[in-house]
Amino acid sequence: MRLCEAVGLVIVDVEHVPVHGGSLRMSAGLGEEHHRHAEPVLAWAKQEERAGLTNFARYARLATDVQNNRRAILDLLEQLTRQGKTIAGYGAPAKGNTLLNYCQIDTRLIPYTVDKNPLKVGLYTPGMHIPVLPVSTLLERQPDYVVILAWNFAEEIIRQQQAYQSRGGKFIIPVPQPKVI
Repeated sequence: MRLCEAVGLVIVDVEHVPVHGGSLRMSAGLGEEHHRHAEPVLAWAKQEERAGLTNFARYARLATDVQNNRRAILDLLEQLTRQGKTIAGYGAPAKGNTLLNYCQIDTRLIPYTVDKNPLKVGLYTPGMHIPVLPVSTLLERQPDYVVILAWNFAEEIIRQQQAYQSRGGKFIIPVPQPKVI
């Protein structure tokens, strides 16, 4: 709201959309035409304030939580690797690549990831250079664990990969806390 106000705009509509775990879609208009932010926008701002999203301490806690999750993910993957378990990734989305790069997870911990998108297959993840292979690779190589890098689609991926799971494969959902399924 402050950003819009700084350039003479007001928010005339806000909509919560489920994409990527929840996003806001906002529409803005000239302040001279609309004069003030719409009531649903003001209600959303109040809701954010009640949730503590205007408090710096909330973000400091988030930073600590993210650092703790990074350590937990690395500990789990390193422990599994020491035990001789094989690990693969599932998906190559931007959010998954952000996780791989922040955690510095490379081919030592996840030698490859698979993806349904033929435009990604045969390429490498940005930064960590993990090869992206076809989904059929999961059944061909049957890794012990698969880290779901598109965790917002975990339920769908697990449903689609019942054959992998029925052969003993396990999934790791890394966010918000690493969880083995």
